[in-house]
Amino acid sequence: MFNHPLLIALCSVLLTSVVGYLINQLPAIKQFPGKNILVVKLTIEAVVLVGIYSLWSTTNDKSLQLEVALATFGGIASMFLIWHTFKLIWMLRKTTADRSSNDNTTTELKSPDDWRRELLKVMKIDVEKRLNDSLHHNKIIRIATEERGEAVGRNSVNASKINNQPSLKDKLLQPLRNLEVFGIRKTQLEAGKPIIEAFDESDIAGRLLILGNPGAGKTTLLLELARDLIIRAQDNSANPIPVLFELTNWRDDQQIISNWLQADLKFRYNIPEKISREWLSTEQLVPMLDGLDELGLTRQRICIDKINEFLQSNSNLLPLVVCCREEEYQQGETILNNLRGAVCLQPLSEQQIQRYLRELGCKHLWEGIKNDADGLGELAKTPLFLNLIPVAYPDGLVSKSKRFNSEDEKQKYQEKCRQELFNQYIEKRLGEYHDRKGYKAEDVKRWLIWLAKTMKEQKLKEFYIEKMQPSYLDNRRQRILYSLVVGANRWANFWANFWANRWANFWANSWANFWANFWANLWASFIV
Repeated sequence: MFNHPLLIALCSVLLTSVVGYLINQLPAIKQFPGKNILVVKLTIEAVVLVGIYSLWSTTNDKSLQLEVALATFGGIASMFLIWHTFKLIWMLRKTTADRSSNDNTTTELKSPDDWRRELLKVMKIDVEKRLNDSLHHNKIIRIATEERGEAVGRNSVNASKINNQPSLKDKLLQPLRNLEVFGIRKTQLEAGKPIIEAFDESDIAGRLLILGNPGAGKTTLLLELARDLIIRAQDNSANPIPVLFELTNWRDDQQIISNWLQADLKFRYNIPEKISREWLSTEQLVPMLDGLDELGLTRQRICIDKINEFLQSNSNLLPLVVCCREEEYQQGETILNNLRGAVCLQPLSEQQIQRYLRELGCKHLWEGIKNDADGLGELAKTPLFLNLIPVAYPDGLVSKSKRFNSEDEKQKYQEKCRQELFNQYIEKRLGEYHDRKGYKAEDVKRWLIWLAKTMKEQKLKEFYIEKMQPSYLDNRRQRILYSLVVGANRWANFWANFWANRWANFWANSWANFWANFWANLWASFIV
């Protein structure tokens, strides 16, 4: 009986299906009570059946008593195997259904207050991380800001400086900034004056434009404002939540800004659009829009029109902050006329550069910077490059002075200095000691080049591993290979589930009939 080819084939297929299904499903499913014990039982039962078959196949004494004993043990093991297999499949389906149900109902069960707390927590982590990543030795360089009322359609009127008493540390690390309240006054902000104070001024009331040159610190200033607003929102639930948005993610020129904000909150934080719509209509959000200049002049103009429409259609109490490069904003010739004030970030002065270097313990770099006025001296007026110089040239700079016959020659020299600075910075960073085994410098460079190229092509400012798309692949061959791998994986999962269900149903009927007939014939033979 045990040597029957059909029976052997059926047993082999059953064991293969069960094992394959377990391998395919168990790592991906959520833990449920008794899962490990159930798997152990199935394994033991499968081993017993294989052992019985092996013993019967290899023994020469195939007596009736041995056949009855093995058949009895095999029948019992088979019944337990079938029962436990059904139980496992049922638990797998129940767990998957429960998890899917929980995913769908969790969103519905959360209250707006729950979503608020969750968003604040995520924003705090994100802002603090981005601030820490952007600062060298955690030193903030406060750049000068100049009021630009005309940037939002209002004339500027000179006003006296705002009095404040910053700490000595703030004075050393924070250059001046200029603030313009459109149509009212133009003010120079002292070093150490938090940007949130300008944001709070009654004639600005939370609608602010931040302008500056590349690397001037616009995003850092935006992050500082977000950090202070997060603290307020945590202290008082009546205060709005600041949320950072990258305008490079605004892809559809026809999409109104309110819909895009809601969709982006849903995409990044899974916040229901119903909740975010309510927040916007009740001034519980502070949208902070960065990267306006990265849209290109044509789309920049369209986006500004959309932002103006958005602000006009909402309450005057809704705050909003926009960041843009000054040159591109002026070239666009379209203004954000529903904002109320603008901060323009100014180049660093020699005194500010010296103070910053002294604070870092790098005052030996000043002579080299000063003597290279048209090279590193010019670059150091920008906070981004000033942050890089101490890392790129920790041992000092060679003093050099250049004379140029034309402005074009001078520009080429500055570009050369900029490229050398970046190269030195990258080499120093790649050469730093790591407490664990790292990657080869050549591999890191190659991957960073690919990442920069991909983000530029896809117009991305934020890169999420979990959001990677097949379009990121370099060529058609890679995309075809990706499609084949994904397709094979999906077919494998499909057939694993399909055949597991098919065989489970098959064996439920086949084994019941088989063992009923087997025991009927066996006991009939004993009686006879």
